[in-house]
Amino acid sequence: MVSRASRVGAPRAAVFAAALVALLALLASPGVARATPPDTYGFGVRSTALAGAVGADVSDASANYHNPAGLARDDSIRLSISYISLHPFLDINDQRSSVERFGAMQVGMIAPVKIGDVVTAFGLGLVLPDQRLARTRSTIVTRPRWELYDTRSARIFLASSLAIRPVEWLTLGAGIAFQAPSELTLDIRGNLDLGDPERLSRLEHQFKGDLTSIRYPQAGIQVRPHERFSFGATYRGEYTLGTRIIALADATVARIANLQFFLDTLSTSLFGPQQLDISFAGYPIPSLRVGFSLTWVDWSAHPSLIPTEELFLGLEPELVELPGDIGGRTAIRNSS
Repeated sequence: MVSRASRVGAPRAAVFAAALVALLALLASPGVARATPPDTYGFGVRSTALAGAVGADVSDASANYHNPAGLARDDSIRLSISYISLHPFLDINDQRSSVERFGAMQVGMIAPVKIGDVVTAFGLGLVLPDQRLARTRSTIVTRPRWELYDTRSARIFLASSLAIRPVEWLTLGAGIAFQAPSELTLDIRGNLDLGDPERLSRLEHQFKGDLTSIRYPQAGIQVRPHERFSFGATYRGEYTLGTRIIALADATVARIANLQFFLDTLSTSLFGPQQLDISFAGYPIPSLRVGFSLTWVDWSAHPSLIPTEELFLGLEPELVELPGDIGGRTAIRNSS
């Protein structure tokens, strides 16, 4: 004879076993890194803990990244502040790579307005690194590097979004995310004495760095046909961050010649491919959530890592004969 208590306990044990297997599978699966800090490490405590598979049912401030449509899923004001600190341990040929730790403050906000049955919401998301606002490192094509972890996370992420819920089962959202490319200028001017350069040379230099801004779109949709499951789709646009380095030199050499030098290089420091994320979330029982996310990332559109260069060298009067080509690639123009 089987007691009633044992018959009731069997389904609960089966549900617990299934949940345990699913948890172990998630822990064993490798993570995927993509582009901005939220791409690599996630945005928001809950979304990071769920491995980013939240596009179908996200409703907190992390929707500013994972799916802007989720901002209007709820009609309550929300403000979230969290901090993340990660220490990568990456090796190449058993040699420890110099990949810095990543620490950042994550701030999110949702401000909804409800008119009748229609909910409209504005959201703002910010990832602020705790070490530097931006980090740039020139790429050496022949040297192996961690494309997804090196300087990619040392960036500010800022996104602003709008969402609307016209009916109970449908939410739509769109927004703009911001990134900052850099421009560095080095200007050297003065006199250079070849006979006694340490005592008689007078050179002054000025270094200037500017962070500009570029924008790329984000959009999302959430469909909830039933209270126990929902679907979501999120699109993130493509962007390229370039590093421009300008070097200027204007010096008088030994009072007999004026040397002019100009170097302008433009290289790709960070590339964010366009992405399309399809997600599903289900609640088979009230205490169990199942999430699934499939993301297409267009890495095939990555631009060349070889920088473009423009080099100008002028000497008055003309004392030396410069070759018309150095190294077979960088053009040298000699002006008199």
